[in-house]
Amino acid sequence: MKNIGFQENDRILPGVHLSFDISLMLEINKFIIATAAAVVLSTAVLHAQQSLKYEKSNHLYEQAMDLYQKQKYGSAYRAFDKLTIELSDNQHETYVNAYYYKALCAMNLFNRDADYLLRQFVTDHPESPRVKNAYFQLADTITESVNGVSP
Repeated sequence: MKNIGFQENDRILPGVHLSFDISLMLEINKFIIATAAAVVLSTAVLHAQQSLKYEKSNHLYEQAMDLYQKQKYGSAYRAFDKLTIELSDNQHETYVNAYYYKALCAMNLFNRDADYLLRQFVTDHPESPRVKNAYFQLADTITESVNGVSP
């Protein structure tokens, strides 16, 4: 070992000598740099994976909206349902919109879960600009069921 910056008789505490091993310090520095690089790289990879996930989700959302606009409610329902399953963040705008349109598809298909999905949407996403329309749709389904229009 080499002493750096200290003489043999330099002491911090009685009986304690400081000595540094240059090769040990270099290995520690290499480890710190490698660890930092691994953290930065893994963060970049995670960000890229999330970006790819949301890019794929946006593409599926566009396809589902196209089906909805063409009044292909069964196919649109399945696509929106797939989106709500794939997206883990239920506050993400794409998830919220997919859930809303899934509920509308259920309503247009006279699915039994339409009322539940609309109520759940209003409960889970009260801040959504689509809430007013969801309330309107709920009132419409209640009116239809009272008048015997829906099955």
